[in-house]
Amino acid sequence: MNRTEPQTPSIAHFGTTAALALLLTASKIVLWRARSYAKYLEEQATNVWSDGTPLLDLSHEELHRCIIQKALQRGIDTVGTITQINDLHYTSSKEDLLHRKSANIYYQSSSSSEASNGRDVDENDCTSITKCEAIQVGGISNNKLPVLTLAPHFILKPLRLSHKTQLGARDGKNDKTKIYRGVRELAFYEYVLEAASWLALERLVSELKPLVNDNEHIRIGAYISLVRLLYRLGKPHHTMSHYNISHISVIPKSSQVVDELCLLAAYQIGDQYTLSVIKSCISSWYCFAKEQLDLMHMAEFIPPYSGLVDVKNPSQNTSVLSIQQPHLILRDITSSFIHPNIIDIKMGTQTYEPDAPKSKQLRETQKYPMQSEFGFRIVGMRVYDPATGNYRYWDKSFGTKLLTRRDCNCALKAFFQCGKGSEMKSTSLNVVSYVARELIKIKEWLEYNTTLAFYASSILIAYEGSICTDTASNPVLKIIDFTHVCRRIGGDPGYIKGVEHILSILSEITVELNTS
Repeated sequence: MNRTEPQTPSIAHFGTTAALALLLTASKIVLWRARSYAKYLEEQATNVWSDGTPLLDLSHEELHRCIIQKALQRGIDTVGTITQINDLHYTSSKEDLLHRKSANIYYQSSSSSEASNGRDVDENDCTSITKCEAIQVGGISNNKLPVLTLAPHFILKPLRLSHKTQLGARDGKNDKTKIYRGVRELAFYEYVLEAASWLALERLVSELKPLVNDNEHIRIGAYISLVRLLYRLGKPHHTMSHYNISHISVIPKSSQVVDELCLLAAYQIGDQYTLSVIKSCISSWYCFAKEQLDLMHMAEFIPPYSGLVDVKNPSQNTSVLSIQQPHLILRDITSSFIHPNIIDIKMGTQTYEPDAPKSKQLRETQKYPMQSEFGFRIVGMRVYDPATGNYRYWDKSFGTKLLTRRDCNCALKAFFQCGKGSEMKSTSLNVVSYVARELIKIKEWLEYNTTLAFYASSILIAYEGSICTDTASNPVLKIIDFTHVCRRIGGDPGYIKGVEHILSILSEITVELNTS
């Protein structure tokens, strides 16, 4: 019997085995590097845009300083040669306040100042208050700085730029919604200005939207641009601006190129972790770009902003660390009126951020339980009475007593002076119609907005209260108070609900005016 001799493995066989082992090892290394880079990008994507977070990254104090410094320079340019700021003295007599032409004293937001308690108001008599109970529309606290005027057309809103606001015992020391409040509002106005300077923002959003909705394939070129953009946006001290978009074509570092190639290889072989990260990154990139577009379109609905000024040193360069009394420079939207009627309406179904402590959520809800049903609350209003030459005032306590739709209807009719003679009714009808048209524009923008929620924000409405002037300007509506702006997928349905309810009440008032 012939015995079969064992065959010795050939050199070629050894070579094939070694090549396969090397290929397997290389693929594992590529996959490991791809996943490591994907994890890094996932972290950066969260920094770029994350649902439920404040608009301003609260952890980057260097970014805060950059924003403040930029706003200071903008404010210095605005102030120019103006060196005298007219302080509104709160020691003035009530009679003097009633005859003030300027309405700046009512511009201080209710969200940034605790209102004093006014006397009780009969909810069935919306015209019962004829006495000035407080200086600002919703009242003012003694421990708050006053709003100032900067001639001829600006108001100066005080800000707290200290790195943390004093926290009360009621909410403990972990109330994140109370820190950096002044910087958050300042950053909002800066971001709106910056978004307006993007030249191709709408095109960018339109190009990204199909990638967000595409669950199968992503164009390689768009993906590489995405990776480079996220790499730049992830820089710790980078401001998220149009600079990052316009410079994504810059040749990256060689190490980044290797990471990109590894990531693309993992994407091509269908690695699920890599695919999920790519999807997450594209979603964050799209939301960030859409957020900027939302801000750009919002510019027409907010008071024009002109920077930051230190009233102790208004016209000279000031370092961030040496600011003594920082004030936001905003256009006085009432400056064109002789006797402005003003109302401050706090909007939305909730007035606290989602991360607010339970104690604060309960306290805010108890202030006005109907806020969640109506979507708005009247913080305060003042109305000029041509017959007496004085103003009537309704403070914050009045608004919390409006418990039914009829109460709200009555309050708004009082603001629009719907109970006077035929001439006043004609004027009221014109004002109500104009305000309704402007509110529809705001509602359309809110429906377009899919990235931002405005907690504790208000709509300020002003119109000429005297019917004897021939040069009365159109009413003015502006969204104000941006201390608690947060990112939110789907926008702000609670704000929309409030606008819709106000529009419905204005429609009822219009019918009543036409049939009376």
